[in-house]
Amino acid sequence: MISKTFSAIRDGLGLYDHAEKAKRPTFHEIRRLSAKLIDEMGINPRQRMAHASDKTTQIYTDKNDVEWHKVPPISVAI
Repeated sequence: MISKTFSAIRDGLGLYDHAEKAKRPTFHEIRRLSAKLIDEMGINPRQRMAHASDKTTQIYTDKNDVEWHKVPPISVAI
């Protein structure tokens, strides 16, 4: 429910209108980024996220993210 409400408010305010709807940041993407930044500051984000256990918080702060790199497109001759 919170994700849909967040997206509706985000779109209603016109935030990220320049991006396709599917590429606009979601509630959980922003929450994950916040948790990772807090963790990188050396502060345990568990209490701020209101999680009962560190295991739940680790879902947001794990280090197994895929790192994306923008590269120019190429053409392949057939």
